[in-house]
Amino acid sequence: GGKSCPPSDSLPPPLQQAGPEMRSRPRESRRRRHRHRHRRVGAVSAPALLLLLSPLPPRCARALNAFGGAKRPVSSSSSSAPVVGRVPAGPNAPDLTLSELGFGTWSWGNRLLWDYDPSQDEQIYEAYRAVRDAGVTTFDTADSYGTGVELNGRAETLLGEFERRYLAER
Repeated sequence: GGKSCPPSDSLPPPLQQAGPEMRSRPRESRRRRHRHRHRRVGAVSAPALLLLLSPLPPRCARALNAFGGAKRPVSSSSSSAPVVGRVPAGPNAPDLTLSELGFGTWSWGNRLLWDYDPSQDEQIYEAYRAVRDAGVTTFDTADSYGTGVELNGRAETLLGEFERRYLAER
């Protein structure tokens, strides 16, 4: 097998400073079952990405650090310039590029493993907005992301709603 994490110098600047514990490590068994059509350059968990790409209020930084969370500088403002790079989509689409990092939506709508509740949608949107502001445009979703009849496909529904809202707010 290959390396579990890409070399630090191939990651966007915020992730270059993150230790390996902040970057997710793909599991071989899941990689075999779940094929992605896009090139996987790097990956990071949604909470870690949100911490790395958005300003963290001082009280949140103190609370996170008190629990041994990620140590990062607290900023009072954020840059509007995307920090996630772009990669070619492939040889058959030379004019199409994708974000270097993808964002997984598996937890959106998953009550069983993530204790999802629709009241969390606004918090999920805030995370979505932070990664979109950072330049992420590649999202991993599936119609099976969600649990129970009323939540099947919830990740795809939220992704569509969030993208429409994000574009309207710009």
